[in-house]
Amino acid sequence: MRGLALMVVAGVALGGCEQVCGPVARPAAPPAQACAKPFERTVSFTSAQSGDRLIVEALGPDCSNPSMVGRVFDAKGRLVYTEVTSGQWMMNPEIFPPGGGTAQGAIDTLYDIGGGNSMNLPPWTGGPEPQKGSYGAYEVLVPQIAYERLRQLNAPTLIKRGGGESGTIYIYDPDATMAIAVAQYAV
Repeated sequence: MRGLALMVVAGVALGGCEQVCGPVARPAAPPAQACAKPFERTVSFTSAQSGDRLIVEALGPDCSNPSMVGRVFDAKGRLVYTEVTSGQWMMNPEIFPPGGGTAQGAIDTLYDIGGGNSMNLPPWTGGPEPQKGSYGAYEVLVPQIAYERLRQLNAPTLIKRGGGESGTIYIYDPDATMAIAVAQYAV
């Protein structure tokens, strides 16, 4: 009898849940599939001899308009940088000539790491805050104190190309344990 009462209470509770509980969520969508061969290589970004991994993928059902996903993992496997870019933009040969108009070309040429270091960045000019809306040949994205501190790290730089002869320069900040966008340039 006690078991029957317990089943009745459970049944009422579950039946009542249908009246007040929301619908069960649908399962998550399947993960995006790579539409071109991923680019992966060992790089030095978090330090000069770090053994970090750069992975760039074109994700989407086909390569007509994929999402270009760039990630850098440090030697311990921690994600220190990630960014998604429109593949359609990066596959336009007039906007991004290095990619040659293909997803594979964009994947292979979207990032440059270790070509220079933070000490190669130009010295600070102007007031303590970056000038907003003055994108030209070189625009600083962080305040003077941050720019000078990151520049003095003598650290490798990551350049994410933005089309033509432009891009964004990142420096790994060991205090924040992540990449910081320091400046944008256009030639």
